[in-house]
Amino acid sequence: MTRPWAQSNTTRLRAPLPRLSQYSPSRQETCRAKAAPATRRLLGVVEFVDNDPRYLESEKAWSLSPGDRIRRTELHARYGGRRQGGIAPSAKTPNVFIFTDRDVGKKHGYLDRWEGDTFLYVGEGQRGNQRMEQGNRAILEHVSQGRALRLFEGSSGEVTYVGEFAVDPSAPYHLERAPETGNGPLRDVIVFRLRPVGEFLYRGRVHRPETAKPTLSTPYRDLDENVTTSPRKPFEIDPDAVDRASRTHIRLQNELASQLRSLGIEPQRPGFGDPKFDIGWWWKDTFVVAEVKSLSPENEVLQLRLGLGQTLDYVNSLECTGNRSYGLLAIPRPPSDDRWISLCESHGVRLIWPPFDRKTLLPPHEH
Repeated sequence: MTRPWAQSNTTRLRAPLPRLSQYSPSRQETCRAKAAPATRRLLGVVEFVDNDPRYLESEKAWSLSPGDRIRRTELHARYGGRRQGGIAPSAKTPNVFIFTDRDVGKKHGYLDRWEGDTFLYVGEGQRGNQRMEQGNRAILEHVSQGRALRLFEGSSGEVTYVGEFAVDPSAPYHLERAPETGNGPLRDVIVFRLRPVGEFLYRGRVHRPETAKPTLSTPYRDLDENVTTSPRKPFEIDPDAVDRASRTHIRLQNELASQLRSLGIEPQRPGFGDPKFDIGWWWKDTFVVAEVKSLSPENEVLQLRLGLGQTLDYVNSLECTGNRSYGLLAIPRPPSDDRWISLCESHGVRLIWPPFDRKTLLPPHEH
């Protein structure tokens, strides 16, 4: 049976595509919005396309659906982009192709993975700190350049189309520490946060973001406590203060995971379809979900308010899908005002801080 992408009625481009930078502002203002509603909700922008027939033909030429397979050589022959490497921007069509391959990636310190409903994709660069250039910059700027970001499983031979993604506009990337090629020295790698746009493939099934169901079965992985933040606008916030808070957060989260393991409990992190809790675990038929918050004298009240609201949201989300759940709010020290303890308890949430033990980590009546 002929697959949709193998049909012979694909329109060929007759000339190279014009760059968006060649369009005058007056022409851009008259372009029609081509983005799908899901794209507009996710990005808060519309993707402008010119009325040039060559551009419109290239849009019609895209015929792959999530789950379709195609040889990589044929993919690039049809849509452009380099035939090797993990990131392949196309000069022929408005696409940036990215490829994830667990077996190949781990040789270079690349650990692509799902985290909740976000796909974390490690940028290119096998030695030294990765830089925001070439393919990495193409991912970061794909929206402003009017390009679709298309993810494939596999890196050579036959690859599988996962779907169209977009960088998370609120947190497009962060840095992690990972070894160089061949298990070399640690260096900084860029980890892009990608959100699916429309249908996408996950574990052999096609899903839509709004129909994903919780899995609650993704093992926790200790986080790097030497975290750094992505750049922010000057004077918007002190990056060092953000880093200190993040390190406190991560140390506390890792401490929770360590204590759980000592009790014979396997900690979990968010998987596909799960709420974005910090750490969770099963105890009998109850899923305990914990939100972790760092505190400073200046932000304590704000952090406690935010943490309580997030914990209630996680518990409610899980219970709405038929999962019995219990919420914990973990902080690095006792609150300055004891009323927060009773306030959390009145909403069915336990406020906890180190040292953690069986009594604080298990649901009520399970000590």
